[in-house]
Amino acid sequence: MPDKPLCSDCDGQLQCPDCDDPRPRADAVRQDWQIFTPLGRWETVVRAGRQSDYGPICIVTEQSAGHPWRYHASTKVDAVPPRRTRPGTPIIRISENYGRTGPIWASACLDTDDYVMPTGPGLIAAASKSPDGPGWTVLVQLGDEPTRTTEPSKDKARTAVRAAGRSAANLLNIRMIITPETR
Repeated sequence: MPDKPLCSDCDGQLQCPDCDDPRPRADAVRQDWQIFTPLGRWETVVRAGRQSDYGPICIVTEQSAGHPWRYHASTKVDAVPPRRTRPGTPIIRISENYGRTGPIWASACLDTDDYVMPTGPGLIAAASKSPDGPGWTVLVQLGDEPTRTTEPSKDKARTAVRAAGRSAANLLNIRMIITPETR
């Protein structure tokens, strides 16, 4: 398997000019892509395609005032597809597992996420029953250094996790929700 992308003209045999160029061809550019135009700036594509069967690829951008930039179909262009985003609104979710010893955690996620793992990348705070004896260990990851404290009860640990979640929600200017206990 070659390290470089395969060329559609020579199947990766490196027999044609620009074969190892990873940039997309002009005929691959679509609406909402960003393209670096001859004016030396990145612009958003409004329309791209041919005006006739064998004509050049015409790319119209938001800033080109309807004037199309014309490219040969196989010309490599500096263009990137639009960023893909997941649907949903960012929130801070406080979750708690059922039982006297179940963990509690606060995570940054989207409101469309069904379940957020207590060890996921958006973790802000977590509390779990201390393995060393009585009490609950609370880990808060706000700022540069995580802080670890011990609380005497699950109620106090829950309060600490919710306070960390509320701080993060205020800092990020998003809402916080508390999900019901899960089994």
